[in-house]
Amino acid sequence: MKTHLSIQNLRRTVQKSRGFTLMESVIAMGILGVALPLAVATMFSSGNLNQSSAQETQASLLARTVRSELRAALRGQSQIIQSKTTLSEMVESEPLILLADRNGNLLKEGTSEDFLTGVSDESISYLISISSEEVSLARSSSIQMEDMKISVEAPPRAARDKRKAVTFIERMPRVF
Repeated sequence: MKTHLSIQNLRRTVQKSRGFTLMESVIAMGILGVALPLAVATMFSSGNLNQSSAQETQASLLARTVRSELRAALRGQSQIIQSKTTLSEMVESEPLILLADRNGNLLKEGTSEDFLTGVSDESISYLISISSEEVSLARSSSIQMEDMKISVEAPPRAARDKRKAVTFIERMPRVF
């Protein structure tokens, strides 16, 4: 008799829990329909943020390399920039354009056309423009200074207005 009761209890339990109702299923699908796209969008935006952060870090390293290359050029020791005696001579009326690979190695000087329209060479990952502006210091100072504006831009294949730029400004003596 005891077995008979347990079988009856089991049948009642099975009859009570036949599955989800249509309303429960619709609500669950609605929640998934809202939550899933939000989760996917969050993953994509964090990936974009990570990529942007990596580009800004690389731009900072490139700016340091460019400053070293500028100093070397003023001493006549640069492999990339033609030797000049002052920063003003380097940038003259147009910005000095440098091209770099994705590892941050300066490859060569670019042209003003490269700067405006972009470059098609796949090995180039960054386009760097350098411009200069004289700084007025106190009259008692005998050192003439210039503000060097170093702008690291990517992607280099895009036109000027489509590239993302990270700009650094450094005050440097005109002559070393």
